[in-house]
Amino acid sequence: MTDDQDDDFDKQARELLPVARYEELKALRTRFGIGLQESTAEKIRSMPGEQAGAAVNASINSYLQEVAKLLTPKEFEALLGFPPDESIELVDPKMVAADLGMNR
Repeated sequence: MTDDQDDDFDKQARELLPVARYEELKALRTRFGIGLQESTAEKIRSMPGEQAGAAVNASINSYLQEVAKLLTPKEFEALLGFPPDESIELVDPKMVAADLGMNR
C-alpha cells in the first residue's frame, strides 16, 4: 500500500491482471492507503489501545473485501497469499495497547 510504482505487489498485479482491472485495483489501493493512514492515527489517539488495534484490523479487512470484489478467488490468493474469505490480523491489538501504555 505505497505510492512506489515498482513495489512487488504492483509488479505481480500488473503481470496477473488485465490492464483495466489492475488500474481499478491500483486506485482502490491508493484510496485505501490514504484513508487508512488518516483513520489509524485518529483511532490510536481516540480509542483504548486494544480497541484501536481491532479497529485498524477491521479497516484492513474491509479493504480486502473490496479487493475480493475486483478479483477472482484465484487471483486474490495469488496476489495476497491467502483466500479472500479469510480474515487477517495485521495489527496485534495487545501490542498497540502495550505501546500506548508506554508512551502515555
